[in-house]
Amino acid sequence: MSKKAFFKHIANQIYRTAIACVMLTCLLGGSSLAQKACLQSLENAENLYANGRPELVPQMLANCLKKGFDRKQQIRAHELVILSYLYLDNDIEAADAMLQLLKFEKEFEPTGREPMEFKKLYEAFRTQPIFMLGLQSGGNYTFAQPSKLYSVGETSKDSMQYSPNVGFQVGIVADLQIGKHLLISTGLNINRLNYSYSQSIFEFTKYSLKEKQLILNVPLGIKIATGGKKVKPYISLGAGFDLLARSDIQISRYFPNRSIVEITGQDINATSIRSKNNYHIYGGVGFKLKVPNYYLFMEARITNGRANQVNTSSRFANSELLYRYGHVDNDFTLNHLSIAMGVQYNFYRPKIKEKYFYH
Repeated sequence: MSKKAFFKHIANQIYRTAIACVMLTCLLGGSSLAQKACLQSLENAENLYANGRPELVPQMLANCLKKGFDRKQQIRAHELVILSYLYLDNDIEAADAMLQLLKFEKEFEPTGREPMEFKKLYEAFRTQPIFMLGLQSGGNYTFAQPSKLYSVGETSKDSMQYSPNVGFQVGIVADLQIGKHLLISTGLNINRLNYSYSQSIFEFTKYSLKEKQLILNVPLGIKIATGGKKVKPYISLGAGFDLLARSDIQISRYFPNRSIVEITGQDINATSIRSKNNYHIYGGVGFKLKVPNYYLFMEARITNGRANQVNTSSRFANSELLYRYGHVDNDFTLNHLSIAMGVQYNFYRPKIKEKYFYH
């Protein structure tokens, strides 16, 4: 590129940049002028309303409600339009204006300084969220409950002991509001359930194991909520489907008062000797705390497993558990106590929920 062409290119770039800056300045200046004009319109409308000329307010604010107000001005303008229609006894237009306000500001609440008619109109609308979707996590404490005993030795409860262990859970939780105090609740959870078991066999040897299960869980239930808008205590009831993803057993066999080396090894995959599909029922108590656009929640829940954890056709199928350690599964279910915390985003769909005072 020649020097002349190079300098010409630089000059063109400078010219284009200058033009862009001028256009941006004009746009920003135009936007600023528009905002000032809309603010003036809002002040004029407030004066008209205060001086008994509310019929002029909606038309004066119509254009700026489409574009020109910031958030606070937009809310104030909507309120002023509603108040004007209420002053004129135009209930239908007032209700439509309230709907527009609630669509713009989904969590709008009256301050208490508004006229009674305004509050009555607001209360005629559905203003609570209709759908809540979020994440939860927490811990659980799992109890194994035997129902029928099996053993290579003595099948006595005195020779066997189940112990609860701590696990964890994470998941998605969704609530659908179907009434003022009633929600349908579901979700998808990943649960780690752990318990321990030990047994004495043949009076000279013992073994102990810890089982860790990874479960996909889909609950379906209801929540019955009370309280106000900020804090909502609730109880939950329901049932759920459990899909076993994997089960591992850590086991060791030892010989008390004998000079025999403890038998141990790597974790054993026990998935094939467990029931793949299970179900449970549950009950719990919790509360939701309202923050802007979200609910924070905490829930304590008791889950009662209803199906046998053992695949009975494969009870004796794992030769390592059977012959090396002397373990045979009892029929048993798993129950657990859990505490979970989480956050849900709120989805709104405002609408008038009852006939307003049309007259």
